[in-house]
Amino acid sequence: MKKDITIGEFANLMDVSTHQIRYFEEKGILLPSYIDENGYRMYGINQIYTLSHILLLRRLNISVSDIKKQFTTYSPDDYMEALEKSVTEIEKQIRDLQIIKDVTERIITKAKSSQEYLNNFTMKSIPERHVSLLQKNDLTFSFDARNIYNLLYKSNKLDNIYSNDFITLIDEEHWYFCLESCNPGDFILKKGSYLSYHILIKDKNELGNAIEYFFEYAQSNNIKLEGQLIRIENSDIAMFYNDQLSIELQMLIRD
Repeated sequence: MKKDITIGEFANLMDVSTHQIRYFEEKGILLPSYIDENGYRMYGINQIYTLSHILLLRRLNISVSDIKKQFTTYSPDDYMEALEKSVTEIEKQIRDLQIIKDVTERIITKAKSSQEYLNNFTMKSIPERHVSLLQKNDLTFSFDARNIYNLLYKSNKLDNIYSNDFITLIDEEHWYFCLESCNPGDFILKKGSYLSYHILIKDKNELGNAIEYFFEYAQSNNIKLEGQLIRIENSDIAMFYNDQLSIELQMLIRD
């Protein structure tokens, strides 16, 4: 019995494809021990160790070209430096993945809450919030693609188009288009109890009707409101509602 193994046996042992082994051979980082009289590539213990090292380095996101350079020129100190760099990159990937996980969980929680309160009035206790002003417009403003471009791209807020809610403060004369901020912004939304109404709309007319209904509900239930009407467009859960916008109306209840 031969002490070396064929490419198929080698692939099975290392849980890779024969194509990968041939690819590494083409790149000059994994050569067979020898080719037998029948033209079969044969692999021994040295190739097992070599492929183990290659697969470890690939898992550390080190390119094949860099692996080839490492095999031919690297000292132990060079390997140490490369591995420490990989650890730094992996830690960044972990942080990035944690952010994605947190955002995904927040969207799931928000979507469930939205479905629970859809088309219902509720009283919400909300902490103080800070918002940064993007643009102030009169009530004839149209929320179309051109105006979104002007609001976000020209104000360097393009990264927020899908990750943050649009918050619009509405008074008798103006719309104040804002984004929520972790830092002190242009407006402070007071801590307190808010009347909240969550709806789905397709066009501006539906929003106008919803605002009228919001104030009618407050009046008929003797709920005293103060401050500006807050319109929140839940952009991060829009995927759940196809061609409709998820809108929440809020207003502070007077003590």
